[in-house]
Amino acid sequence: MDMDKWIVNKTKFETMIAYLSGAMEFADDEGSGWRKDLTKWLNLNLGHNVYDPVIQSAELIKKYGASDYRGWKESDPKKYADFIRICVDCDIETVRNRTDYLICLWDNNVLKGAGTHAEVTLAYESNKPVFFY
Repeated sequence: MDMDKWIVNKTKFETMIAYLSGAMEFADDEGSGWRKDLTKWLNLNLGHNVYDPVIQSAELIKKYGASDYRGWKESDPKKYADFIRICVDCDIETVRNRTDYLICLWDNNVLKGAGTHAEVTLAYESNKPVFFY
């Protein structure tokens, strides 16, 4: 094949971004295991990127010096609520404006919290596809 005849496409292609929703607080390893596996699969098989709230939460914990935020529930409820509000606002912004669809692991751990319910509702309200894993 004559390489001189190849035409290089210089168009930048946008990839789809999935939000990986599911239990964290009451899940083993905060739900990071299934998210890592699915991230790899989506990237290799579909070329899609993901938003992993476990990774984002770790970044927020570091940014705000909140390594003991769960302890704040008892020791400093206002500080706890303020930090959780930051996390929730970040998740809302991401579901609404930075991802294309949502994949949710809906298991028994989800029933103990509220975040996953809200993320699914926000995706639905934003007319984004929701897939249950």
